[in-house]
Amino acid sequence: MSKVTAIRRGGTAGSEPDTSIIALDRFIQSTRDSGYKGTVSAIAELVDNALEASARRIDIHVRKSATGDDFEVSVLDDGTGMDAETLTEALRFGGTTRFNSRKGLGRFGMGLPNASLSQARRVDVYTWQQGEAPITSYLDVDQIVSGTLSAIPKPMRQSLPTAVKAKKSGTLVVWTRCDRLDHRRASTIEKRLHAGLGRIFRHFLWAGTVIALNGKAIAPVDPIFLQTSFDDGSAKKFQDVITVEVATDPENPSSPAGQVEIIFTELPVAEWHELSNEEKRARGVANGAGVSIVRGKREVDFGWFFMGAKRRENYDDWWRCEIRFNPDLDDAFGITHTKQQIRPKDYLSEALQPILEDTAKALNSRVRQKHLNLKTEKTGIEAEKLAAKRHDRLRPIPRAKGQGSDTRALSDLADRHTRVKDALTQKGSETKYLLVQDEQDSGPFYKPLVSDGVLVAVLNSNHLFFRKFYEPLVGQNGLDSTKASHIINLMLLAATRAEALLNNKDERKTLAKFRKEWSEVFDALLRS
Repeated sequence: MSKVTAIRRGGTAGSEPDTSIIALDRFIQSTRDSGYKGTVSAIAELVDNALEASARRIDIHVRKSATGDDFEVSVLDDGTGMDAETLTEALRFGGTTRFNSRKGLGRFGMGLPNASLSQARRVDVYTWQQGEAPITSYLDVDQIVSGTLSAIPKPMRQSLPTAVKAKKSGTLVVWTRCDRLDHRRASTIEKRLHAGLGRIFRHFLWAGTVIALNGKAIAPVDPIFLQTSFDDGSAKKFQDVITVEVATDPENPSSPAGQVEIIFTELPVAEWHELSNEEKRARGVANGAGVSIVRGKREVDFGWFFMGAKRRENYDDWWRCEIRFNPDLDDAFGITHTKQQIRPKDYLSEALQPILEDTAKALNSRVRQKHLNLKTEKTGIEAEKLAAKRHDRLRPIPRAKGQGSDTRALSDLADRHTRVKDALTQKGSETKYLLVQDEQDSGPFYKPLVSDGVLVAVLNSNHLFFRKFYEPLVGQNGLDSTKASHIINLMLLAATRAEALLNNKDERKTLAKFRKEWSEVFDALLRS
């Protein structure tokens, strides 16, 4: 009686009680439900194996079976291939030649059998080394459950399927009777695989590795947008790359330290904020907030990690973060055998959380301010157009001696504000009026800058009047009429007191002239 038979029949009359550690028939069925999030993660495991074998091209095919009842999946690579002993180990649960290795993508030896049987009832593996004929072996869920298969079948020489074009060396993994793929439509499976594998293996794809799905090359997908550019803008790094040293074994003082790299990026708010929701989703902006965790050039997780008390908000869609580390820090990140999630240890969180939480808050604030600036700028454009339209009805502006300093200040302002730069370089016959917000450490609420054909009102966004009145008012951010009138009254009283401090008769005369001119221009602009 085989061990499998004893397992299945343990406790029946005339048989010895089953004392095996694993009830194989039940184990093989329960293990199909454990570990992998879905089809993308399972196929990614096979891609890992190919990359470990130095593959430079990996061809994935997903097609309906000959009967049309289910799918077949194949993964072909041009790696180094395996000998018979290695193939047997690769098909065993826990079998590997790299157990607990910290030098590559694999580590635990659960990948090939666990990933395959999580999606299919049978997996066949063909492999060949340079100058050698292919050998093959398999696992079959139904045979294991029925008791007819209790060990890895001895690898046998066998030709590759006729449709396969063999390289000098390589491996072909074939899943049949695929009963657990995420979707039943081939087009949906393809779409998910292109997006998922393009993201997981983006660093390998950028380095020249080719992964193709049904003959079409998978393009890299960059969640932090540094390698992705569009005609209407691209992301930029926020600060330099941050490097943090973390102990590989905190209980062993002599253990070497591993390095964690943290990269933050900002998406182009000004260029993309008016994209449709559909376009934002297509580009990966909408609902894309989070941190990409990259282990040895391979993404293993994405989520809201190391953020402490910082809650995720819509504004956080407009910045991204990537954390990179090598496998020597697997314990710190809590990497599992499926390589699709992290469970960070406390000492790692203590090292990274203050950095990410503080930076996330700063980036959120910057994005919020950019959106508000765009909103207030939009409301200001109508006023700018009206002022330009009424310009010819007002008294001409004489050229002042001090406008040279204004020209220099405008040039500095143009370096920070595209609209000012465009106004200065694209001068026409009409005078241009601009309202521009600029963060200044001190100074008045606004100051005028005048150049030939350009008048700019620079609003100091750090001034309390801006923050307490102007910003909430134009941003429609909860400033009620009572509070608004109160602030205006304070502004008038402050102006009255400031003028009362001027004892010089000529100064008061100049200021009175200014009030008169301002009131007349204001009146002219307000008239419909």
